[in-house]
Amino acid sequence: MLTDRKRVVGSVCLVATGAILLAYGGGLHAIDVLVPKEAEKPAVSPEVGPPPTLESIPPTSPEVVAKSEWAVVLDVSAGGLVRDRAGQVKQTYKGTTPPKGKGCPT
Repeated sequence: MLTDRKRVVGSVCLVATGAILLAYGGGLHAIDVLVPKEAEKPAVSPEVGPPPTLESIPPTSPEVVAKSEWAVVLDVSAGGLVRDRAGQVKQTYKGTTPPKGKGCPT
């Protein structure tokens, strides 16, 4: 009888520990993702003159956003995240929703 209680208590402790680790790893732990900024389009008006050439517009650097593990898994499965040569995770789409119709890259 005593060993049965020990088994039940041990099983409940293992399940509770697993649930806590899943909640931490999936919801609370975040990964930094490079998100491309939308380039600001220069205003064109008769007073300003012709629009600038592409060479004169400075490149925009991506901003770093922290995403939860679950959001990263969703984006990777849709093909919206890749790892660049520097080893950083980079978003391949602009906006808030990943592309539809692309499958998992694996």
